[in-house]
Amino acid sequence: MNGPIATDMDGIFYLLKKVTQEITEAPNAWQAKHAEGGNAETTAALRDEIALAAAAMSDATKSIVTSVNTMHDEIRAAVTKLMETDAAMADEGKLLLSILDTTEKQAPAGTASTHTDY
Repeated sequence: MNGPIATDMDGIFYLLKKVTQEITEAPNAWQAKHAEGGNAETTAALRDEIALAAAAMSDATKSIVTSVNTMHDEIRAAVTKLMETDAAMADEGKLLLSILDTTEKQAPAGTASTHTDY
């Protein structure tokens, strides 16, 4: 791609798809906290630690999803603005927006960004 900004479209698409796939495949932290077995005191500490870890994983996942969605929206806004100011970048911009749309369609329910159509 020639232009003022060099973009590795394959790399961007790969990374966005990888993040989306990892979010999809991540286990539900609250399901992981349920340990099988009795309620003996010897396992109580372990169950408590697993519950704390599950809560931390849940919070971290929510934070990651929020950050990825923010990045998604910022990339979309920057590309749209660049397309408005530089007609030569229109084709590359449309391709990038198409890639963003594709990764968003593959995202798990409830994790999509807040963009509006271009």
